[in-house]
Amino acid sequence: MDVLHSDLAPVLWGTNAFLIVLAIALAAALIRMRRGITRLRASESQLRFALRVSDIGVFDHDHCTGEIYRSPEFCGLYGLTADGSVNNGDFLQGAHLEDRDAVAQAIERAHDPQGQGLFDVQHRVVLPDGAVRWLALRSLTLFEGEGASRHAVRTVGTATDFTARKRVDEALQQVIRISRIGIYDHDQENDRIYWSPEQRQNCGFSADEPVTLEKFLECVFPDDRAAVAIAIQRAHDPSGDGLFDAEHRIIRRDGQVRWLITRSQTFFSPEGYGRRAVRTIGAVLDVTDRRNSEEQLRQREQIHSAVVSQSTDGIALVDTATLQFVEFNDAACGMLGYPRDVFESLTLPELAPDAVTADRVRAQIAASLHGGGDLGLTKLRRRDGSLLPVWLTGRPVTH
Repeated sequence: MDVLHSDLAPVLWGTNAFLIVLAIALAAALIRMRRGITRLRASESQLRFALRVSDIGVFDHDHCTGEIYRSPEFCGLYGLTADGSVNNGDFLQGAHLEDRDAVAQAIERAHDPQGQGLFDVQHRVVLPDGAVRWLALRSLTLFEGEGASRHAVRTVGTATDFTARKRVDEALQQVIRISRIGIYDHDQENDRIYWSPEQRQNCGFSADEPVTLEKFLECVFPDDRAAVAIAIQRAHDPSGDGLFDAEHRIIRRDGQVRWLITRSQTFFSPEGYGRRAVRTIGAVLDVTDRRNSEEQLRQREQIHSAVVSQSTDGIALVDTATLQFVEFNDAACGMLGYPRDVFESLTLPELAPDAVTADRVRAQIAASLHGGGDLGLTKLRRRDGSLLPVWLTGRPVTH
């Protein structure tokens, strides 16, 4: 017995050691698995929290069983009850009547085994309280099998509410239409240029006429063309800031000369070797009416200045706050005997012969601000000390 025990002892000890090592390995694997499950649960919890905070709805359609899971956020977006059954028919009933057919066709295409399973639709839903909401629905359908046996097995997707953004976009579009702001988008990598309808109208292009940079430069007024071309080249230069800000003329196809203000930003590929312009986005405003008004005002000012300077009557413009002469003609200086550089430093009350007259002039000027009129007969002191009888007439001038 002692011999038998002695021979078996090493074998039994080796088996026990193996079992101990195996138990330790299994325990370590179990600990790692539990840690993995804990991390997975934490990640799932974080994902659910992120979905709640961002108000993203999630759905999961099992085509094999017909079951459709939808998250509480998804139900809230579509006005569905969280504890009720749901199918595509119920889902479509919530879609706006004008969008329902388009959504149904998009679902059919996404579930078609011959397709890629992609679904990306923006549509309106009508909630039970009558409120209309804009939702963006995106999903991917997975298939199994090949050829005729290929079939949809699962669809997973998300829904987001972009009603507020939609309203802002619509308001912005309304502003663009009213103000006639043209929008353009130049894709340099693919050499494609988009012009909004307003921008085509600004330059006199038809709705379907192809747009190129060369065609645009051709319609720029000849005297402005070189400066505009240089500004574009500078904005597209990778070593610059990509900014373009110019006011220039164009000649429309109907022969009209229009003034435009253009502002844009060019975006470049990442820093480093090979940096290049990839996209330019800009806005264009027709300011012809403003420029015409400015030109008419300039011409009126020139005529007014000519009339005043050539008049034999003394004419002066007085600042009502300081009563200092800010504009005057040569006749006013000649009547009172002052050179222009001295006259412009004087105030009207300083020309009065006494304090009483000065106070009366101040009062009359203050009263004239409410409608103007004759200030009456008074006397002003010439530079040589003599008094000049004058009849003052005041008119308020606004800026």
